[in-house]
Amino acid sequence: MNTNDLIENVNFKTNKTAYIYLSHSAHGQYKIGNTIHPKTRMPQISTGSFWTHKVLSKIYVEGLVPRLENTVLDAMEEQGFKRDREMFLITHKTKKEVTEIFESIVHENVNEMRRQVRAKTRYETKILAEHGVNEVPVYTSIARV
Repeated sequence: MNTNDLIENVNFKTNKTAYIYLSHSAHGQYKIGNTIHPKTRMPQISTGSFWTHKVLSKIYVEGLVPRLENTVLDAMEEQGFKRDREMFLITHKTKKEVTEIFESIVHENVNEMRRQVRAKTRYETKILAEHGVNEVPVYTSIARV
């Protein structure tokens, strides 16, 4: 096996950068998603709805964006909020409380993903060193939040 093939196969390879956002519309409806431009995304979401969505929180993230979004969606559902795909119906909390929960979940998951990336990089470095490769390119980074 060529060492270049080994590097290609063992590293994370994503460079997507986007915002993970929490938006709110009327009657306790919240949406979690990812987008490059939150301001242009809100009118798109509101098109099929009677109510307009407004961004409550957005966090800039580099790398592993789809995985982070899915993890945050699952964590919000574990909080006991009723989920329909990316939408939540949360009537027993204020917007501020929901925003704090969302931001806390994102921060916790970003930190956990950073730990996993560092562990995988250490593991890759060890394996690649056995093949005579001393420098390991890292393809994934997650912005500090």
